[in-house]
Amino acid sequence: MTADMTAASGGTGPAGQVQAGRRAILHIGLHKTGTTYLQRCLFENIKALEDLGFFCPSPSGSRVVAAHNLAREVRKTRQFEPNGMLWHHVLPAFAASNAETLLLTSECFDLSLPRHMARFRELLGSMEVTVLLCLRHPIDLIQSMYSQITKSERDDDFAAFVEHRVTKDNRLRFDRLHRQWSKAFGAENVRVLFYEEIRDNLLEVFLREMGAEALLAKGAPRLPDARVINASADERLIALRVACAARAKATGMDPARYRDEIEPALLRLATRRGWTDSKLKLVTPALAARIEDACRPEIEALNDRVPLPASYFTFPANRDAATSPEDALIDGLADALLSGDLTVAGAARPSLLSRLLGRG
Repeated sequence: MTADMTAASGGTGPAGQVQAGRRAILHIGLHKTGTTYLQRCLFENIKALEDLGFFCPSPSGSRVVAAHNLAREVRKTRQFEPNGMLWHHVLPAFAASNAETLLLTSECFDLSLPRHMARFRELLGSMEVTVLLCLRHPIDLIQSMYSQITKSERDDDFAAFVEHRVTKDNRLRFDRLHRQWSKAFGAENVRVLFYEEIRDNLLEVFLREMGAEALLAKGAPRLPDARVINASADERLIALRVACAARAKATGMDPARYRDEIEPALLRLATRRGWTDSKLKLVTPALAARIEDACRPEIEALNDRVPLPASYFTFPANRDAATSPEDALIDGLADALLSGDLTVAGAARPSLLSRLLGRG
């Protein structure tokens, strides 16, 4: 029953009709609320979920239960893969199966516009649909988004990134987002979760929300190999990534060399110095005030219908406005890494390591 949905012959619309009485779980993110970890966990338990009556589309060759391409197909994004998972394959396959519940999970759904949401509702036809929306405090959400984009060769300034997010990103307009999905699927069918409250037992909460709590009764669910779960960066690693990306662009460095040499060196350095798996500290008082100005009205409006945690009504800064003394260190590290003067594989060039990193 596992739905490894790559392209096959077929038309441009759903080729099969799903019978009334069946249902769908549409987990739409948000981004940076543990979605990839959850999707990996679901894949590890896919056989047990199928035995419980779930139809779990999985991209070919991946180890996640994820419907990214279905979201991109409707949104017509550049990342859409014509030979990937498609609606006119998933829906007929579900209709032909004995499964009762179609499970679609992708944080790519959270970027949808109202016309896309209406199309999802149309595609899912007569099925009863539960939309699972997981929110995260705006300050933590913005920081985590920024951390994610700096994993690629990006040199975005954090202050400019914040301004762009609070001005243009629908995912930070919590009330609008909830209203839009409620209009498409009915407010009674949109369940709101809060990342801060569920992060420590993410899989258990989602299994219960999906109606798959029977899996918990059978014992502890299988978990993915911890090595495939990316540790969170802290602000020093992020600053170093941004500084290296800016210098690489300025000097015209070959992107292949950056990917194969610089990025691994960055990660080795961060690991050696303990610059991973810590809470980000990027938000100055001025940025905290800007985020609050943009997000508080939406939070207060949503709270009238869906009670939000008390923590969502405060916007604490976590970084002083002054330039950190580590900024000079970051610049020196970036110059050394890109020039090849710093190797982070062993004890090479110990005097330079001692000077730039300090002893210990």
